[in-house]
Amino acid sequence: MSSLAIVDVFVLAENRLLREALLRVFAKKNEIRVVGSNSYTPDIHEQIMATTPAIIVLDSIGLSRSSAQLISTIRSAIPDVKLVMVDWMPMN
Repeated sequence: MSSLAIVDVFVLAENRLLREALLRVFAKKNEIRVVGSNSYTPDIHEQIMATTPAIIVLDSIGLSRSSAQLISTIRSAIPDVKLVMVDWMPMN
């Protein structure tokens, strides 16, 4: 029997409903451990670096409104981190 590697994930999304939906999906996966989740705040880089996730799932809307330095700051602190961008489109 092989053991599954557990991947630490941080969910960074401005939209609370998107964040909660992602958390529900990830909670069903044995190989994913959510180590943090939040919207874009002035100290979000500190929260992310404290958890040292392997993957950061982020939304494009919040990223466009946040500091342009966020990604480079995180990449400097956690060079091997993988970034996964998700997006949503509100229905009219």
